[in-house]
Amino acid sequence: MGDLDTASPAALTGDDTRGSCTDDPTLAALIGALSEKGVKVRVLDRARHPGAGGPAVHTVYVECELGGTLYWGTGVGANDAVALCKGVASAIGRAHPA
Repeated sequence: MGDLDTASPAALTGDDTRGSCTDDPTLAALIGALSEKGVKVRVLDRARHPGAGGPAVHTVYVECELGGTLYWGTGVGANDAVALCKGVASAIGRAHPA
């Protein structure tokens, strides 16, 4: 899977079923919003584990590059979009601990 750069939503391509982002407006919007705030993050890869049964819980693991260093983040949410955003936020939190 090619990396998912901050350049533009058009850069979001790939065939990897673990993290295909061909049609992922959530990731494009998140990366764009972060970039506008000065946070340059590249999402290099992700793996998703969809929830099953009852109230579904989705888990997304993301590999991000911030400032030339790789960070991993994990997000859990009611759907993939929420889990993805939380995963990216988790990686950013590792890069900039409080």
